[in-house]
This record gives sequence, structure tokens and C-alpha cells, in this order.
Amino acid sequence: MIGRCLRALLASLLFLAVALLAADEAAADKPRLTARPQGLLRGDLTLTALDEKAAFAFSQAAIGRTVGDFVLLDRDGQPVELSRYRGKPLLVNFIYTACFQVCPTTTRNLQKALENTVNVMGA
Repeated sequence: MIGRCLRALLASLLFLAVALLAADEAAADKPRLTARPQGLLRGDLTLTALDEKAAFAFSQAAIGRTVGDFVLLDRDGQPVELSRYRGKPLLVNFIYTACFQVCPTTTRNLQKALENTVNVMGA
């Protein structure tokens, strides 16, 4: 009886080890946009840093590709299909609305940039 349990346990551990190795290899094939710097693990808090080269390469690969027809909410909370803007310049803002620190400044700067763009290029 103990031998059978031991064999089942060993088989389970072997299966788990193979699954973890396979997952690690699959993850290595994908670009990572963040990396964990050495020495920044503090208890339950893990700090990550942006891998700028990987993020830049990922963003450049998106140029010229058609965005899926997602439905987002406009500033009035109404659903809007992105396909409605296909072929037109579009700025999508994902700033957290309850942010009270840098977000209002960022939002004002985006608004000014948008107004200047409309003044130069037209609506």
C-alpha cells in the first residue's frame, strides 16, 4: 500500500516538474515587457521594471496593424465601437479616473495637445 502511494506521489512530482519546465520554455519564447531587477524583492512586495527595449519592439510591431473591433466607453459612459474611427486619428486614454496625483496634470496636457492638433489640422 505504501509502495503504491509512493509511486503515485513520485509520478505526480515528475508530471509537475515536466509541466513547469514546459511552461518555462514556452514563456521564454515570448518577449517580456517587464523584468524583475535583482535585489528589489521586499517581503510580499515585488517591484518590477519596464524592459524598455522589449516594450519598444512590441509597440513598433503594432504599427500598421488593424486594431480589433473593441467596444470601449466614452467619457459619458456610452459604448463606442473602435471600428467607428477606422481610418481616422484616435487617441485612447486609459488614465485611472480616481487618480488625484499626476493624472489630472497628464489629462490636462493631453487635452492641450488635442486642442493644438485640432487647431493645426482641423477637426
